[in-house]
Amino acid sequence: MKQLMGSTSKKARGAWGGSSAHFLLRVGFILLMLGLIAFWIYQLVSHVTVGLDTLRTQEITENAYVDLELYVFRDEELIAPAGTIYEYHVSDGERVGKNDTVATAYAADGDTARVQALLNLYARRLALAQKESGGTPEDMDTISKDIDDAYLALLSASDRGEMNIASDAALRVEEGLRQYAALVGNLNHDADGVEAMKSAVKELLDGYTAVGQIITQRSGYFYYDTDGYERLFDADMVMTMTPEEFLTLCQTPAEAYEGGVAGKMVYGSTWYAVAYVSLSDVAETAFEVGDSYTMICDDSAKTQLSMTVARMEPTEDGAMIVFKTNDMPDSFSFNRRIGVQTVTDSMSGYRIPTEALVTLTSPQGKAVTGVYILSGNVVEFRKVHISIARDGYTMVATYEEITAMLDALTEEEKAQITADGWSYLRLNDKIITRGTGLYEGKMIS
Repeated sequence: MKQLMGSTSKKARGAWGGSSAHFLLRVGFILLMLGLIAFWIYQLVSHVTVGLDTLRTQEITENAYVDLELYVFRDEELIAPAGTIYEYHVSDGERVGKNDTVATAYAADGDTARVQALLNLYARRLALAQKESGGTPEDMDTISKDIDDAYLALLSASDRGEMNIASDAALRVEEGLRQYAALVGNLNHDADGVEAMKSAVKELLDGYTAVGQIITQRSGYFYYDTDGYERLFDADMVMTMTPEEFLTLCQTPAEAYEGGVAGKMVYGSTWYAVAYVSLSDVAETAFEVGDSYTMICDDSAKTQLSMTVARMEPTEDGAMIVFKTNDMPDSFSFNRRIGVQTVTDSMSGYRIPTEALVTLTSPQGKAVTGVYILSGNVVEFRKVHISIARDGYTMVATYEEITAMLDALTEEEKAQITADGWSYLRLNDKIITRGTGLYEGKMIS
């Protein structure tokens, strides 16, 4: 019995020992597999970036604009009247020579504003008809522009309470619409139309007595209309007046010419336009004396004028800027006040969202600004040279600009800049603008 029990006990211990070793082996295998799975999951997570957004590098040109209110100064002379109403024989703004007859004066009583406004309209249309034979679609474009200009003048004069000017503008709109309708019905605006206008002028002047002719004393440009500022905005003062004098002048009411005027002569093709720019605008602009700028006017034709800065006078609150030009486009309205927009600065480069910028520490211990890009499926770092920072984005130098800058350096200076081993951003690089867990060398699955 004792032998039997002893034999049985030895067998049990042997079986238990074998089971224990097998169990430990299985546990070890399971732990190893769990470790491999954990390592695989870690590698997977570390190479996957959630919410990855990219943007191709593109070169753009960014312009800085400024709106200006210009006041016109010209070498002007009023033409004294020889009568009350005038039949003009040249077009408005036409260049005339010395001793040329520009108008015939008539004596008239009462309110002649409507008659004169119609005479002016017919004079403009007759001058246009003499330049072009027959009515064309271009005539319609010209008349359409005249209607637009007259309508804007009507609104502006009404806002300022200048009823005489508003009335004249309303007549211009009325006559322009009538002529436009006539051209729509018959584009062959030939001699019959010219004769009809001449007959209309003769009918308007019927009953009035001619009292003389308006003859020029000097060559220049003759204009029908005056605005009451001819003697105030004197071209001789633009290079000497102070900013305070200019601002006072802008608030001065127009003169009332007693007895009226027959028109005005403008001598010389050079004229000036003066603006006052506030301190905040001065900080954003880059006007320099001697530099030229393209001014885009706010008229219906968006007329462009090339103007050169002739003078700048700073003040505590801003600066007075004097522009000069010889541009005198056809059909341009030389209003005393002209609204324009111009480009004051232009910059080219790569535009990068601010959130895409990152700063890394170089092997030399320096902070380097750049961006992460996606090259294939690998994250790489590219340096940038910031030209200007804006709200929400930055403009950085192009690769060509960086290359040109490096070529101008000595070998020692170039070595210091390139010692970190990082390349600069290039055109069409795939910038990463959003992503998590980014680092150089990371592989994106």
